[in-house]
Amino acid sequence: MIYFDWSGTDLETVCRAFGLIGFSIYVGAFFALSMGRLTSSQPLYFVLVLFASSFVLASLWVDFNLSAALIQSFYIVMSAGAVLVRWRRKRAVVAAAKFEHHPASVVPLSQGSVASRY
Repeated sequence: MIYFDWSGTDLETVCRAFGLIGFSIYVGAFFALSMGRLTSSQPLYFVLVLFASSFVLASLWVDFNLSAALIQSFYIVMSAGAVLVRWRRKRAVVAAAKFEHHPASVVPLSQGSVASRY
């Protein structure tokens, strides 16, 4: 079993590790997008960007940079919004599909529809 001695680990090291993890997630998500493994219509891409930007923003706790903090905050807000939009869109499609297959949504032609006149 591997044992890590965390007693000598300081906040700076942990924050830098968060930054590297965030960077790795950014690179992995962009690589998957570029290679066609992910599309921008999938919420997973934006979830990955949300996590990556959150990790990088956490890393700025030790080495603060206003410009970097603003861009990471922007990515967090935009990614959360993109996930929300795709989630709502998926719910609307599922609801529409359920409505289409519901027996009450079918109107017989004999009830005065336009198609029954021809």
